Amino acid sequence: ADERAYDLWLASAEQAKLLVVELAAVAGAAFTERVDGHEVPRGGPQRWRHPAAGELRFARAVLELPATDAQELVVFLPADEATEDALIRLRRAATGTLRAVN
Repeated sequence: ADERAYDLWLASAEQAKLLVVELAAVAGAAFTERVDGHEVPRGGPQRWRHPAAGELRFARAVLELPATDAQELVVFLPADEATEDALIRLRRAATGTLRAVN
């Protein structure tokens, strides 16, 4: 749903309104309140704030899978050299274990 909503924001406001109406009928008032307070993402690189690495900038690439799957793979790539360097430093500092992130 997040990717569909993101694509609709990039398309037309009318399509986004239709999606909100469609989902509000199923999800109810709690959904409508959250959507009304949600800021529409801007185009271009996304900025993330990492506690150790600081600001990271990512370009969003969508890789389409076969049409029969009705899915796509979204990949975030470093949008600049500073982000790429920060990711390399983070990988080197990693302990090799996975952890849950909320």
